[in-house]
Amino acid sequence: LRGESLSNAMIAQGPVYPKLLVNMIKTAEMTGDLPSILDDMSEYYTSMERTRKQMMSAMTYPMVVLTLAIGVLIFMLTYLVPQFAAMFQENDATLPALTLFILNASDFLKANYIILIICLIAIVGIFIYLYKNIISFRTAVQTFLMKIPVVSKVIIYNEIANFTKTFASLINHGVFITDSMEILSRITNNEVYKRIINTTLINLSRGDSISSAFKGEWAIPIVAYEMIVTGETTGQLGTMMEKVAVHFQSLHKTIIDQMKSLIEPILICFLAGIVGVILISIIQPMFSIYSQIQ
Repeated sequence: LRGESLSNAMIAQGPVYPKLLVNMIKTAEMTGDLPSILDDMSEYYTSMERTRKQMMSAMTYPMVVLTLAIGVLIFMLTYLVPQFAAMFQENDATLPALTLFILNASDFLKANYIILIICLIAIVGIFIYLYKNIISFRTAVQTFLMKIPVVSKVIIYNEIANFTKTFASLINHGVFITDSMEILSRITNNEVYKRIINTTLINLSRGDSISSAFKGEWAIPIVAYEMIVTGETTGQLGTMMEKVAVHFQSLHKTIIDQMKSLIEPILICFLAGIVGVILISIIQPMFSIYSQIQ
């Protein structure tokens, strides 16, 4: 109503609207192609939300099982084990090393649970603070995660799919490559890819190609690099990026489905192992008591 452009009105709302959406609308205002860009952005964010839900779905089950496992472990150490400890003491049972370890762990947990909770909260709080505010720490954590087998594929496939899909939308709507790279560096939270994008900007300022910054980078799959080279040489970079995005979205969905099918038996074995060790530590001294009774 005050005569401001739509993009400036959206910027004035702070972090409510995504940076990419604001930049794309700013581009649409210059080209006069707002309806098609809004349609593309609608499809883009629908796709991003679908990917995010796949990630959340993959993480929900292991987190629930892991929480239950920790809860069972704490219950057995603080309630079940002490009851048997008193019985062992009364009957002068011979305690094996495993039982002694479990009993000591139970005593330590009961005596220091407040300190342990405070330490855990402090460690998590410090980690979150460092991750949010210290770039070198965030880079180290992200690099470490991207080196872990299977986890690395989940992260890299997701980042490449998001990068290429966003890049394709920017290029196809007439945004300059340098402006596209600056937008991409602002919307990604992965420091590894920010470094690659910044290297690309430096190379472009020297007159080099986009692909030169991606060549030999461990975080860029060979397929993605070759498609960038093909797009540059054929003049169809936007089209090639769309194909890369579709390819890596498919790979990401496949690896997520595989993880979900693998995590379930692994976590069940993990939970069974914890409970089994504690039960063995309780059962072993009972044989000593039984032999004394005989």
